[in-house]
Amino acid sequence: MRAAWLAILLTATGIAASGQPRDLVRERRIVKVAGVAEEWRLEWTAPPQPECQANGGGFYTCPCVGFAFGERGPLDLVRHRPGASDQRLDLAAFFDAEAPGGGDGATLPRWPVRTADVKRDRDPALVTAVRSRPEIRIMNLADFDHDGQATEFFVQVVSEPCGKRIGVAVGLSRAQPVLHALSSVAHPEEPLTLRLDQWQRLARTRGPFTSIELACGDHASSEQYELTLSANAGRIDVTRRVYACSPGPEWKRGPLLRTEAG
Repeated sequence: MRAAWLAILLTATGIAASGQPRDLVRERRIVKVAGVAEEWRLEWTAPPQPECQANGGGFYTCPCVGFAFGERGPLDLVRHRPGASDQRLDLAAFFDAEAPGGGDGATLPRWPVRTADVKRDRDPALVTAVRSRPEIRIMNLADFDHDGQATEFFVQVVSEPCGKRIGVAVGLSRAQPVLHALSSVAHPEEPLTLRLDQWQRLARTRGPFTSIELACGDHASSEQYELTLSANAGRIDVTRRVYACSPGPEWKRGPLLRTEAG
């Protein structure tokens, strides 16, 4: 009898008998695909752990840019379409285990960072203040490959020095109507990774446009890397050009060294 009452109490408080939270859904969205309303979920498959937290968690450091006040754990993108079996995409697989934000799963930011938070890092009240803020939306749908349907969203997988938010675009495309990460025409076998600002510009522009990937003198680089990107009818074309740099007080781009299909 006591066990039955305990089970009822735990259920009412949202905790399973195992002691784990019953609802591990981080976010839900209704997505229209070919006229059908689907439910997409970001779903932890085990309770996530805090990442880049306040009070000594280093949320303001370069590796935590884009991950601050977040959570890390095994994470799936789940697609529920009426009358069909659910599809799952393992998002943790896109994270580098050796990079910040990776390790034993995926990392998602949960609450926004405010400028004044850095000065309050050692304030015990900051944790409560942060968790009272509206959660960050992850599934910001866009049409990155310009196939006519906004069914992809950006997922940051690493923060590169210093604070460059690098990630993939996951979702559906007309040519591949199952959950996947978008890729380039030159390398369809691997996910395309770009900076957040590059993905955002790609969504706004069919292109082509050129973006500096690594500038002369950035972290003492002796080469400049430039990406030319374009998207049309579900195809994303990427060309990387590498230039020599002239060292000195003011680094300058020199001659073209090589061209690569990205």
